[in-house]
Amino acid sequence: MTVERKSGTLNLLVGLVVGGRQTVIALDEDGPWTGLSRIDGRTAEQNETAYKGRLLIQDKESVLLCSIRKTGVALTVDGRRIFDWKGEASRLSKNPATALRRPDVLYLSAGRSQYHVKQMILVPLSGEGKRLR
Repeated sequence: MTVERKSGTLNLLVGLVVGGRQTVIALDEDGPWTGLSRIDGRTAEQNETAYKGRLLIQDKESVLLCSIRKTGVALTVDGRRIFDWKGEASRLSKNPATALRRPDVLYLSAGRSQYHVKQMILVPLSGEGKRLR
């Protein structure tokens, strides 16, 4: 995904489905934190994927690569590996305050910030995709 922060300083959330469970990659959460939110109920800044440092700079394009595998989840930003988490999908969840109608969909959310998503490509590496609508 190619994204550019246009205004604000708050997070970009990339909602994923891993092993049938909805989870979130939080970028620039609470300022400088990026990581998977939640692992064993712990937020991005409290778990082993925590990365401290702002990644999405205003008016600068960034390329995000989110990789979901049977063994875990990885995030690369502008060619730099931010985390490569290995573990059971049953350990993952999302903030319970994030109310979504369907637990089996991908989503994006921005907290009082504006982002321009210039490109988003979903590449299935194995299995068949399923039409949701």
